[in-house]
Order: sequence, then C-alpha cells, then structure tokens
Amino acid sequence: MTKPKTAPKKKAAPARASKPAPLRKPKRGPTSRLQPTPEMAVRMKDFGTVMCTVREVAGCLGCDEASLLRFWAACPEMRAIYEQAMDDGKQSLRRAQFKNALEGNATMQIWLGKQLLGQRDQIDQTRTTKVDLSGLTMEQLDALETLLRAAGSNPAGPADTGGRAGGQAPSAVRH
Repeated sequence: MTKPKTAPKKKAAPARASKPAPLRKPKRGPTSRLQPTPEMAVRMKDFGTVMCTVREVAGCLGCDEASLLRFWAACPEMRAIYEQAMDDGKQSLRRAQFKNALEGNATMQIWLGKQLLGQRDQIDQTRTTKVDLSGLTMEQLDALETLLRAAGSNPAGPADTGGRAGGQAPSAVRH
C-alpha cells in the first residue's frame, strides 16, 4: 500500500527571545594605552601633584581629552587618585608660599594678603596743579572761589589752611 503524499509540515518559528545573539568579532584596532595599572596610578598621582590640566594629562598620555574622560569614567579610582594628588599639590604650594612669606619675602606677603585677606593697593588719583591766578580780576577770583566751594574743594589748597580748622581760606584776603 502506498501512503498518500502530504505536504511537509512547517516548523514553528522559534520565539525571538530564545534566539541566541550573533557573536560579534572583537574590534580590531590599537589597544588603548589607558589601562588601570599600578604604573598608571603613579602617573596620575604625578600629574595631579603638579596640577596638570585634563588637556595636559591627555597630551602626556598620547590621547585626546575625550579618551581620558572615558578612561576615568570606566576607572573612577584613577580619577580619584588624580584629584587627591591635585588637592595635595595645592596644600604643598600653599605651605611653600606661607614659608616664603614668613621668612620675609615681601612680594609673597603682599600677594597672599591680596589673595587671602582681600587687601588691595590703594591708588591715589588726586592731582596737585599750581596755577598762576595773578592775572585774574577780583570778580574772576570771586567766581572761581564760588565754583570751587560748590564743587567741595578747598580753594586755598590742602597745604594753605591759614591756621583755620577745616582748611577754610579767608575770603577777604587776596593777593
């Protein structure tokens, strides 16, 4: 007896979740120079101690800033070493500055005073000019004196107070 021919049964499609992901070939490119090794930790400490910028660290390591930032994101302990070394370097520098100032370095004393104490240079912007008024008439002198008083200036000048308190010049005395 012969069996009747039937259409072959279709296999059910497997569920997508159970399908294994295709294997990816590893990237072929240069291996990163940035590896979390003990030697790299020493270099990070050295960079931080002298307060290198991110750009300077990247340049010394032969990479760009973005690569260095990715390395620090992947290895936060390396960034922590760098940042701790920066703090230590700042403390050392401050100690050296104070030592110089306390040993009598006037420039350092002035600089630290400005930075830490808010001190600043006082700039005197007053001018003293001698003017020959001998050619003016009494009316012109009176008008000038009125203008100077209105401006809050001492018409006789700071040195010529005439023995009066407050620097008031005698108004009746003319040369």
